[in-house]
Amino acid sequence: MELSAAVGYTTLGILKVLHPIDRLATIGSEKGDKSLPFSGLTWPADSLFGLIDVLGAGTELAAQFQTPDLVVCDDMGTEAADFLVADTHRRRVVFIHAKASAQVKRCSASAMTEVCGQAVKNTKFLSKFNDQDAPSKSSRWHSAPWKNGVNTLHRIRKGVGPGSDVWRKFRALIRDPLSDVEVWIIAGQLLSRRQFERLLKKSPPDQEAVQLGYLLLSTITSVTAVGAKLRVFCSP
Repeated sequence: MELSAAVGYTTLGILKVLHPIDRLATIGSEKGDKSLPFSGLTWPADSLFGLIDVLGAGTELAAQFQTPDLVVCDDMGTEAADFLVADTHRRRVVFIHAKASAQVKRCSASAMTEVCGQAVKNTKFLSKFNDQDAPSKSSRWHSAPWKNGVNTLHRIRKGVGPGSDVWRKFRALIRDPLSDVEVWIIAGQLLSRRQFERLLKKSPPDQEAVQLGYLLLSTITSVTAVGAKLRVFCSP
C-alpha cells in the first residue's frame, strides 16, 4: 500500500480493534517491582497484571471481561499468553498479552512489535484442529506457582483442578465451532488511539503511524486465520 493511501487502514478495520481505556494511560508496569513484596494475594493495582487479575474492576475493561469462570496466569518462559481467560457457560476464550512501558509512547511501531509478535506466535494454541500443542506449563499450573523476585502467586486465579484438566476445558471451548475466541493485547502507556489516528490521517501520513498500521494489520490477519478476533486495549 502506498504511503499516501495509509488512511485506508481505517476502512480495513484497524482503528476498530483499538479500544481506549483511560486507566492504561497511567500504567507503566507489567507486573510490579519484583524486588518489593506484594501487599496482597495479587499483583500491584498499578500494574497491568493487577488490572487483569481483578478483571478490569473500576475501569471500562470490566465490561469486556464479563464473568469468566477460568483465569490462568501462564506468564514466564514459553507462555501461551500472559493470561488465559474463559467463560465455560457463554463459550468464550480469551488469550491476553500484556505489555507496558515506563516511558509514555503514543505511536511507536517498534514498541508494539514484541507484544504483537507474541500474540501471533501463540495463535497455534487457538487453532481448532491442533490437538498436539498445549502450553508447556499447563500440566503444572496447579503445582508450579508464578514467581518473580520475592513474590509468588498461584497460577490458577479462577477455577479448580489439576492444570491438565483446566487446559482440557480451554481446549474444548477452542474446538467448539460456536465458541467466541479472542486475542487481547493490553498496552500500558504504549499506544494512544487518538494519536495513532491523528498521525495516520495526516497528509502525507506519518511514517511511524503507517508502520504501526502495517504491524496491526498483519496481527489482525494472523489472528483471524485461526478463527479468532483481535482486540487491542490502549490509551485514549
